Amino acid sequence: MSRLKINQLKNQNTMKILSKNARGVVLLILGLVGVHGTSSVAAPYETPDYYLCYNRVGGEWNFGRVPSACDVTPWGDPAYVEENFAPVIFNDNTERGAERQRYMQEVHAMLRESVAYYLLARKPDASEAEVLAWQRANFAKAHQETFWTHYRDATDGNLKMVRGDYGHGHGMVQIDDRWHFPKLEEGKGWHIFENIIYGMELFYDAWEDAVSASCVSSADNWRDRARSAYSVYNGGASKICRWTDPNDVWAGNDIGFADKYDSQTWLNYVVDPLFPTSLDVACFMEGNPGCSAVAPVDADDPANWPGRQVYLTSGESCRFEGGAFECVDNPADMMCLSIVYGAPTGTSISPTAEATAAYTKNVYDRHSCFGAAVTGLSTVGQTIRSEIAINVRATPGGSAMGFASQAGKVYQVLDFVVSDINSQYRYYMIRENNRLGYIYAGKVSDFGNWTSPAPYSELEDVLIPQVEDKIRVVPESGINLRSAPDGALVANVPAGAKLKVDSVVVRGVDNSVYYGVQFQNNAGYLYGGKVLNGMTLKDWIMLDGEEPGKDHAEAGDIIQLATGINLRDVPGGSWLVTVPRGSLLYVHSIVIQGTNDYLYYEVTYNGHRGFLYGGQLEGTRTIDNWAVLASLTLADSGDKLLLRQDVEQRVAPAGDLIQVIPEGTKVKVITSVVMGDNNDVYYQVKYEGQTGFIFAGHLTPASTLGDWSETVKEK
Repeated sequence: MSRLKINQLKNQNTMKILSKNARGVVLLILGLVGVHGTSSVAAPYETPDYYLCYNRVGGEWNFGRVPSACDVTPWGDPAYVEENFAPVIFNDNTERGAERQRYMQEVHAMLRESVAYYLLARKPDASEAEVLAWQRANFAKAHQETFWTHYRDATDGNLKMVRGDYGHGHGMVQIDDRWHFPKLEEGKGWHIFENIIYGMELFYDAWEDAVSASCVSSADNWRDRARSAYSVYNGGASKICRWTDPNDVWAGNDIGFADKYDSQTWLNYVVDPLFPTSLDVACFMEGNPGCSAVAPVDADDPANWPGRQVYLTSGESCRFEGGAFECVDNPADMMCLSIVYGAPTGTSISPTAEATAAYTKNVYDRHSCFGAAVTGLSTVGQTIRSEIAINVRATPGGSAMGFASQAGKVYQVLDFVVSDINSQYRYYMIRENNRLGYIYAGKVSDFGNWTSPAPYSELEDVLIPQVEDKIRVVPESGINLRSAPDGALVANVPAGAKLKVDSVVVRGVDNSVYYGVQFQNNAGYLYGGKVLNGMTLKDWIMLDGEEPGKDHAEAGDIIQLATGINLRDVPGGSWLVTVPRGSLLYVHSIVIQGTNDYLYYEVTYNGHRGFLYGGQLEGTRTIDNWAVLASLTLADSGDKLLLRQDVEQRVAPAGDLIQVIPEGTKVKVITSVVMGDNNDVYYQVKYEGQTGFIFAGHLTPASTLGDWSETVKEK
């Protein structure tokens, strides 16, 4: 937000609604248990699940449509909502992708102004930096709670509002009826502004208290302040530093909030961060009557198309330029058109098919569009050199994964994300440390300081073969050769066939790869798998001579968690403990079950032995989102170990002492054993005629294997 906009907000009147908010008994309860009531204190109102939840519908875990939603009636007036809040109602009856893009642009504008208005009413001297940080924290809170979901125009013809947590959570910020029932009867659930304000009442107090919290280093450490504020908001006043404890029962909530705060995924749907809201925010925040939205725009009038985002009934997201529609398939890629044609200058519109039928429509794939529009962008399949070590993150700008790219190393680009029309910040997905993640690669003015184009010949880790490479067909049923990536069938190329790559084409939101080849005098394209939403590249095409790698961890392997995962007594069973992201664990066994081959790892953590969910193998493969094979491995039978300190040899792990083997000794491994609460590693070795076990360190909470020995290779 600009300094001018902040000053304008400061000069407006303080909200009447805030001056009317007495603290009283209800806010005392809030201070004890937070908005959700995750404390062990009994809730004061015993409302049943889905209380007054009529005509409930499901949804999806994506912006604007989280499950579940129930009629606004009897909590509020649907006619009032439709008259006053039409821009921020998600319409289930239109094309989903285009509607999400429109909805997110409108909701972002509304939230941006609302949360800034609130802070400046409570704290008129707030700095620009604090306003921006407060906005970001509230954006992340709304993402964590409901993916920015509030109202939905459902397919059953009824206007809905989001109801989470078995119907107890009301509205975008999930006000719980078991704790705040009187406030919900006053409209704090169904009315979007009342809902947001009430949530900020709770969040603001925690935001201010965080300044003096022991876990917040300074008042302008905005990220830590936001995390402390969320811990209180979610767990109560006594939990202000809960986010620092990875073993807390609700640590997953804190991790989830931090991931959302860091990644700002909502920006993928917001083409113009300064897009003007069509709602009278000041009027609604003041609680005044008659706060109507702006007058509707005639979407079928071509005079209203230029400068706007235009969503066609056929599903494309477009700009109307030069008398034609310039479009992309995915509304998230409208950023590309905005880079080419400038930021939108008005609200988005959705004309009828009849109104647009006579006009030319040009549809661009994201890869060709961004490749042409963004200066210096490396696209999928191309090779880059990391000029410096760059933190690898789970999402663009998101949580660090604990390792970095290697300065000077060449990587293959597997995905790209571009944000901000003017600066054109870019992020590249690479594979490092056997894991996929994103690195920041600069902006339009300095991208060369971060990465640079590199020769393909220097790439060691090839995931997408390139021109002149020889490839091999993997599926037993072969792969259909087509005249174009989505063209007519030419022939079936059998499994094991070896072909030279003539061209490579990458298309679509999943980064699907197609190889141009010659087969039996026929030229065409072979599908080569996809990168995103479950990588399948090696299931379709491999380099000639390349052997398939291990599909997933198995018994005896070590895994590293890509996210915090609940450990359960049996697959899908009762919760034991939450294992934090980055943990190294020995796999005792695996279980694969269910229609989509759900994978579970049997492991031990902090004294508990149980099962971690590891994603699904069939359908949309998600195993890399949960746990990956660790780069750290145990020594195999026959390997030589160089001892880095004196170690005790015992008849069994932790058994009777045989002798002490001195530092610097090389011993041969007979077998290995992993046991105990901390995944203690023992090797059976023979020394001076005696066979026994030596301790070699533990895996958790942090690996100490390197402190005890190292595997050495001898000619």
